Amino acid sequence: VGRDFIDFIHPKDRVIFSAEVTNGLIEMNNGRYKVFGRSSNMYCRIRRYNSLAMGYGIKNRPVNFTPFQLKMTFRNIQEEEGSGVYLVVQATPIISAFKSPNETVTNATPFIVRHAINGNIEHVEPESIPYMGYLPQDIKDKNVLQLYHIDDMDYVKEIYEDLAKDGKLTRSKPYRLLIQNGGYVTLETEWSTFVNPCSNELQYLIGKNHVIKGPENPDVFFSTNLNKDAVGAAQQKKKSKTVGEDIIEIIGKAALNPGTLVARSKNRRSESLVQLMEKLINQQQSDEQSHVKVKKNSSSYYDRDSVLLGSISPHHEHTDSKSSTLTPLS
Repeated sequence: VGRDFIDFIHPKDRVIFSAEVTNGLIEMNNGRYKVFGRSSNMYCRIRRYNSLAMGYGIKNRPVNFTPFQLKMTFRNIQEEEGSGVYLVVQATPIISAFKSPNETVTNATPFIVRHAINGNIEHVEPESIPYMGYLPQDIKDKNVLQLYHIDDMDYVKEIYEDLAKDGKLTRSKPYRLLIQNGGYVTLETEWSTFVNPCSNELQYLIGKNHVIKGPENPDVFFSTNLNKDAVGAAQQKKKSKTVGEDIIEIIGKAALNPGTLVARSKNRRSESLVQLMEKLINQQQSDEQSHVKVKKNSSSYYDRDSVLLGSISPHHEHTDSKSSTLTPLS
């Protein structure tokens, strides 16, 4: 109590936390949000409490952090001294999706990763955090080509070749992707591309990922040895450089000549439109047939009533001589 909340946030996350709070204050002061209670979400790591149960040498112990989802709300709270604006933070811990080494996953929540034609990651859904251990600010601007396992690079190259031809891939074979703790998860991906309809340029590639097998270390948030990671990353980068350059060249050619992708995309949209129109027409014809059948049965019913009663039927015109003839009741 009495300490700044930002002191407990991981140094890497303090900038984004400060920016989120500052933006909220600016929007509130500008009158954009006159009603208090507006909330925003972000993800960051918060320092764990170091207990004195293990002794007083706290400075010599490693500092551990736990990832949280923060829901932040500005509220105007009334006190005895007066009213004041407070930042209320609701923190929800994020737990690793895996419980055992190399765990087989059956019902994983899919998540989308979008990257540019040069491989730089532009967007990752937060559903990926329990499976990969990266927070959105950690993985953004990383190059996806450096995350593929070196032994899977040849197959990954085939994936991009198919994307350059067809613009989509229903579901890939299993391949491995590097996660935050230095291990690999095995996943299958549904691939698609986005071509700007105005400029007809290939802008980015989209992968909907399904994790099917966990890493050797089930704690995806485990902090690895930085020196060891640096050496491993250098070797990974060196081995995958040639294949990575080939993949970028493949995507680059598709970006320079997106005519095939545009044509296939238009054909898929046309096919979807035709299927939709056929469905609507069939449904309309079915409704019309049902309506005609009901109307026919309804008309015969009222005609029979008018004959039996021998009076004027309300469902016929008065000029109808047959229906207007009065017949005395017997």
